[in-house]
This record gives sequence, structure tokens and C-alpha cells, in this order.
Amino acid sequence: MDRVAFVRQIQAGQTDFPGVDLAGLRMSGHSLDGLSLLGANLSGASFYATRFLDIDFRKTRFDGAAWRNAIFRDCDLSGVSFVDVDLAGVDLAGCRLCEADLRGALNVHQAILSGCKLTGALLSHQLLADIELTGAELSLCDLSSANLVGANLRTARLTGASLVGADLRCSDVRDVSFRDADLRDADLRE
Repeated sequence: MDRVAFVRQIQAGQTDFPGVDLAGLRMSGHSLDGLSLLGANLSGASFYATRFLDIDFRKTRFDGAAWRNAIFRDCDLSGVSFVDVDLAGVDLAGCRLCEADLRGALNVHQAILSGCKLTGALLSHQLLADIELTGAELSLCDLSSANLVGANLRTARLTGASLVGADLRCSDVRDVSFRDADLRDADLRE
């Protein structure tokens, strides 16, 4: 489906687009609200300065998508794989990314993930220096060997998370719950 047809269907009141193929779609400066894109294909799509509100993106394919300066609010991105997705300047604050695979994402450290629910997400070996994760739910997350130097993790919950070999130097870990987290070889120096 091309951009014009997609926008026309939204304007006509359609909100449910399960499995829709929007690969390569280009949108800039739009605002999308209350849609279901469950299982959609958005591979190679570009969403510059686009605002997403209450969108169901569960199990959607985003391989190679670019979301520069996009804003997401109350969106569900659970189970999504972010292979080669550029997250520079993307604001995902408060979104659900449970069991999302962010290992292949680009510029994750430049995304805003405060208040996100990232339970079981895969972030191992990621550059996450200076990332904003205030109040994030990171229980059961794989952050092994991640670079979290200078990250803001204040009030985050890392219950049962794997931080084996993670670099947390100079990170704000005030009021963080590390209950049952695996901190073997993690560097927590100031």
C-alpha cells in the first residue's frame, strides 16, 4: 500500500491494518493516532518527525526503518525486532517494548526510553552510553556487556536482569532495584 492510499484510509476512519505491507513507506511530519498495525511490514520505512499515539505495533517488522526525531506515546512495540533501525532522536518514553530485540538497532543511546516497559528486552552488547532510562522497567532484560557509561537509570527496575560484564561507570543508579540481577563483572565505579 502506498502512502497516499494509507493516509486516505486513515482519513476515512479505518484504524485496523493487521499485517499490512507498508515496506518502504515515507512519511514526514504526520500524526497517527489509535491505529492497529499488528504484524505489519514497515521494513525500510522512514518516519521523520512523525508522532505516534496509542499505536499497536506488536510483532511488526521494522528492519532498516528510520524514525529520526519521531515521538511515540502509549505505543506497544512488544516482540518487535529492531534490526538496522535508526533510533537517533526517537522519543519512546512510556512505551511497551517487552521482549523486543534491540541488539541490531542503531543509535539506541540517542533514544529516550524513560518510563518504558522493557521487560525481557534484548540489549546485550549495545552502546547505551548517556541513555535516558529513568523509571524504566528493565526486569529480566539482557544487558550483558552493554555500555551504559553515564546512563540515567534513576528509579529503574532491573529485577532479574543480566548485567554480566556491563559498563555502568558514572551512571546514575540512585534508587535502582537490582534485586536478583546478575552483576558479575559489571563495572559500577563512579
